[in-house]
Amino acid sequence: MTPDDTFFGFNPKGARVGLALGALACAVLAGWALANAHSGSERFGVARGGVAAGLMFAFGYALFRLRPRAGWGVTVTPTALAVARPFSEDEVRLSWPQISMARSEGPRGSALLVFTKAGDRLLIPRHLFGSTAQFAAMSQAIQAHVEPLRLDA
Repeated sequence: MTPDDTFFGFNPKGARVGLALGALACAVLAGWALANAHSGSERFGVARGGVAAGLMFAFGYALFRLRPRAGWGVTVTPTALAVARPFSEDEVRLSWPQISMARSEGPRGSALLVFTKAGDRLLIPRHLFGSTAQFAAMSQAIQAHVEPLRLDA
């Protein structure tokens, strides 16, 4: 990283809290179903407990992958935009001439859509950031680097 680079780290607090609560609820449901299956009062308790335990582990995996870590976020450099993927180790790197437009979408600007000249689009959702102010600063930094559209009549 050079001094001109700006890094905006992902820190999805709300998503992690929701995933933790979901994992906890699934653990309770799995325990309840397996206890009922053991006592013989529920016919499909083992199956229901297995599904709830599987969901609990899926929530736990997502919770682990969405933890803040070094280099996980959006990096705005003078030459390119680099966005780390939430569930992958690699990142999407686009040079500024490859980007045609960046605009806020969704209710109350809850996501930033970056359109490439090749026709692809990159979604950067607000819930991956720790605060709305950090998301707004990231959006502003990206939109400042993107050339405005030339509308010729």
